[in-house]
Amino acid sequence: MQATDSSRPLVSFCMTTRNRPELLLRTLRSIQQQTVRDFEVILADNDMAATARPVVASLQDERFQYHLNEADLGMIKSFNRSLSRARGKFVVMITDDDPIYPEMLETLFELEQKHPGYGVYHGGCDIRQANPVIASFTLHRVGSNSALAKLPLGNVRVYSAAEFPRAFFGGEVDMYLLWSVGMVRREIAQALGGVPDYGTPYLGDFAYTACICAHSGCVVINQSLGCQTVHDFNFGRAECGDLKAAVLGFHGYIASQFSARPDWQRVRPSVEKFLSHWVVMHALFLKQYFAHYQITGHRLPQTLAEVFRIPFMRRGRWFYWLGLAYFQANKLQKRVIGFVLRQMRASD
Repeated sequence: MQATDSSRPLVSFCMTTRNRPELLLRTLRSIQQQTVRDFEVILADNDMAATARPVVASLQDERFQYHLNEADLGMIKSFNRSLSRARGKFVVMITDDDPIYPEMLETLFELEQKHPGYGVYHGGCDIRQANPVIASFTLHRVGSNSALAKLPLGNVRVYSAAEFPRAFFGGEVDMYLLWSVGMVRREIAQALGGVPDYGTPYLGDFAYTACICAHSGCVVINQSLGCQTVHDFNFGRAECGDLKAAVLGFHGYIASQFSARPDWQRVRPSVEKFLSHWVVMHALFLKQYFAHYQITGHRLPQTLAEVFRIPFMRRGRWFYWLGLAYFQANKLQKRVIGFVLRQMRASD
């Protein structure tokens, strides 16, 4: 498959990195193995020691562009710096630690040919757990864990711009739309300003996905096209003090994008429920992680107290405490707590 305009590639992979050369190399090699060859990679380096430069040079691929930022811009600004340089018909925002599978672009372009005119074409992903202790905190197994929907493999769903927000925030999509396995029409991503910057990278990927898919609709295939790698250095652990800013920033950003929609009053409760469930699950992970590794000095208890004072987050407090009880319970207690949680979620 070749681009119709030889002056620009079909796809621009937009990436940022900071001093993770081993992870970066694996992801760049996964891009290099794509069966669709017409792409560029735009890499912005936040590490002033330029540790990514020799990684890119070692691949000897003229499609890979390396740019050293003038300072550490932070994750979001650096991602958007790469996006601003993109020339492709489509863009993929991809993290430096989430490799993709060789058929990703081929699969997405087949979707585009069968369902032309949409803004986004998206696949699903696996979650790859390397550390058995960390895997146990999320009830995963070591290795690959599917994050697909409970639908037949290869099932294709089409969402209009009007339908997507309700489906996404209401749980209908029922799969992890990892941004590294979705391609977006470049003009949409750039017009929306890329990844929203509300002071913390927390939830920025979800905000980006929700808004770009709601712009001109999207087509989703229930097939794993890459994986999110869970390792010892993922963002979101040391930064737990940002949770309140994340909740308020995400909520404010989504409201700014969707409040003019005629269905906003129907969508808003689903957005708030989505936020509550995400915070509870992440906080339960952090609680176990800090306890196991005997990490002190973090601000998780104070931050959660502030978060659960936000009016639409108050109900999340009970899910959080029941979740803590579940992880500490015996088998019979787990069944009782699980029943209570299901009843609460059904009435939420």
